[in-house]
Amino acid sequence: QGLACSAVQIYSAAMATKEALVSQIKDLQRSDPSAKQAWTDFSDTQLNGVRDPNRQDEMTLTNFLTLFANGGIAAISRQAASVRASPASIQDKIKMLQKSDPVAKQAWGDYADSQLGGMRDPMKHDAATCQQFLNLYQSG
Repeated sequence: QGLACSAVQIYSAAMATKEALVSQIKDLQRSDPSAKQAWTDFSDTQLNGVRDPNRQDEMTLTNFLTLFANGGIAAISRQAASVRASPASIQDKIKMLQKSDPVAKQAWGDYADSQLGGMRDPMKHDAATCQQFLNLYQSG
């Protein structure tokens, strides 16, 4: 029984620590726009885009906080900016455009409905089709 009690105490302490780390990251994001961007960049480049700190382990949360405190997040932010500046595909460009611009999102939806049989996921279309949309959208 003593061992079971110890295991529960260790588990509870670990959970409390994780909860504290999650809380610290969330508080940072709320209070500091650069911290919020740093977490976003870290998540996008290191965590496959999973931005919920609750879905990360203690080590990952600690690594982020250490990097952030020591200014080491700058390299990750540069890497994330580079990825954002040069999407892997034309389909990714459309997805990013949809996320950043409500007018573009509506334009893509209208285009997909009228020209692509209602299939709104850019990843389901070839590069030429997506480029044709971008050309039309950019020309006004």
